[in-house]
Amino acid sequence: MRTIFGLTLAILLSLSSAAYGFRCGTNLVNVGDIKLQVLQKCGEPTYKELIKTDGFIVEKWYYDCGSQRLIQTLTFSGGFLQTIEEGDYGKGPDRCQ
Repeated sequence: MRTIFGLTLAILLSLSSAAYGFRCGTNLVNVGDIKLQVLQKCGEPTYKELIKTDGFIVEKWYYDCGSQRLIQTLTFSGGFLQTIEEGDYGKGPDRCQ
C-alpha cells in the first residue's frame, strides 16, 4: 500500500512541474494556443530560440516577468503551444503584459 501511495505522489509531483496555463496580466495562455494568440495576450517574449530535434523544429519562447515571478518557457511545435514550464525567478521589473 505504501508503494502505491509513494508512486502516486511521485507522479502527481512530476505532473505539477509542467504548467498548463500562464497568466500575462489579465490574459491566460494555455497549452494548445497558437503563436498569434500568445503574442496578442503576452506580447513579444524576452528571448526566442529554435531547436532542431529528430528532424523537427521546436521553438522556445522565454518570458521573464520580473523578480517576483518565475520565468516561463513556452515550447511550440507545428505552430501550437505544447508545454509551459516554470524556471527560476526572473530579474528586474515585470515585462509581461
